[in-house]
Amino acid sequence: MAVLSRAPGLDLAAVLVELSELGPPSEIRRQAPALASRTLALDRVLLSSVSSGELHAEALHLTAGADPAPTLELLRAHPVALSYPLIEGEIVRRRRAQLVDVRTEAACAFAGVLGWRRYVTAPIVLDGRAVGFLHGDRAAGPAELTEADAPALASFAVAFAVVFDRATLRLRLRSQREEMRRIAAWADARTAELSEREL
Repeated sequence: MAVLSRAPGLDLAAVLVELSELGPPSEIRRQAPALASRTLALDRVLLSSVSSGELHAEALHLTAGADPAPTLELLRAHPVALSYPLIEGEIVRRRRAQLVDVRTEAACAFAGVLGWRRYVTAPIVLDGRAVGFLHGDRAAGPAELTEADAPALASFAVAFAVVFDRATLRLRLRSQREEMRRIAAWADARTAELSEREL
């Protein structure tokens, strides 16, 4: 399991509590970008999953009350292959968050749709494997992104992975318990039926 590192200005305990209170995995996935935006003072935050060597957009938060639905639909229609020269492919290999300047990289994920200039990105790692990414940026102004934003997003990504994994396991356990109850009820009914036949 990844170790939660302390990023300056990030209250990890509060992040873990807030993520845990979001509910089932679907809600954690849907609301995590908004929480990351608020916690890390990012204007846009994208959560994506890794599947079959591609990045698939899962949830998007935009500040200033903008509706993320049209942009998210466009992102979902164009998954990004995690192959050279995409910088995220290298980040998957190294499993480290990074501040990315689009002008110096050959290819950056979702740059065509989101128009990144500079952004921070962190892999979401479970059982030693990158299962997703968090991307975030900030509008030009006095609070430009710095190198310190990368470890902060990395810490948030670890907190997300821990809470999401736990919520997923709880959901599976609940589903398995229900299945066991159904099997037990069927077995009881079958036993009673066989006993009646014998009588």
